This record gives sequence, C-alpha cells and structure tokens, in this order.
Amino acid sequence: GITLGDPSGIGPEIVAQALAGAPDEWRGRIIVYGDRGPLERGARAAGVTLPDIAVRGDGTGELAVAGAPDEASGAAQVGYLEAAVAAAQAGQLAAIVTAPISKTWAKRAGFSFPGHTEMLAARLGAPDVVMMFVGPKLRVALATVHVALADVPRELTTARVRTTLELLAASL
Repeated sequence: GITLGDPSGIGPEIVAQALAGAPDEWRGRIIVYGDRGPLERGARAAGVTLPDIAVRGDGTGELAVAGAPDEASGAAQVGYLEAAVAAAQAGQLAAIVTAPISKTWAKRAGFSFPGHTEMLAARLGAPDVVMMFVGPKLRVALATVHVALADVPRELTTARVRTTLELLAASL
C-alpha cells in the first residue's frame, strides 16, 4: 500500500513517478490510498503515464490545489494513512510506503502524532521502528526522528543505535 500524502503537496508527484517506474509484476499488487485527481495531476507534473493501478480514496482530496494546503487536504492525508493502516491491520497489506504529509495541516485535522513513524508504531503495535529513506543507490535509516536537534544527544543512545542497525540489517 502506498499513501498519497498531502494531496496539495509533492506526494502525488512522487507516487506517480514511483508507480511509473514500478516493475510490471508489482503493479497488480500495489494499492494507492489517495484520490485519483491529485495522483493524475502529479503524473502530469512529473511527465509520466500512470499504469493501471488500484486507487482507494474517499474524495476528500479531489479538490486539493497544488501548493495550497488547507483543512480539506489535511483531512484527506490523515484519511489516506488511516485507511492504509486499517488495511494492514486486517492483513490486506504486507507493507506501507508513505509519501510526505504536511504535519501542520495533518495536526489541524486531528493527527496527534509527530509523524508517520510514531503513528504506524502505535497503531500496528511495533515496539521498535526505524524511518528509512530508500533510493536507487542509497538507503538511509535514522536513529532519531521527529525530535528537536537539542534533544538528539539524549535520544541517541547505544541501545537506540543498535536497534536501528538491527532493523536496517533485517530490512536489507
């Protein structure tokens, strides 16, 4: 499952590019949690053609304007994430990939977590999690997330680094 992120942000473009480059054998297994309108707009902006892919949105993000987040786009991005988590909890998804959200607008829509990582851990009962950025040649796992820079020395413990490395190794 892939969440579209903020429908007024960069998420639709990122997801469209990822889908356009996905291997054919993956396409029948991928579900996008988001609205089709912003995803198609993202594909046009990225200059790619969307493959035939399942898209599950409730319409809350259809009117989102690129570069103009608002209450509706905030509610939409939270709804996309909640729908993907519900599908994962029901055993319908093996993994969730998330596009960027606007934390400001998500918070205004009732999102009570600092970011995706903490929400996914809480809802899916994961005792340890790692945020990882994945690119064609590089993977980066973060030992601390969503904390003020001043708090990093306190958060960056030997145990936390070890857990991060173990989860990273398992994912690779």
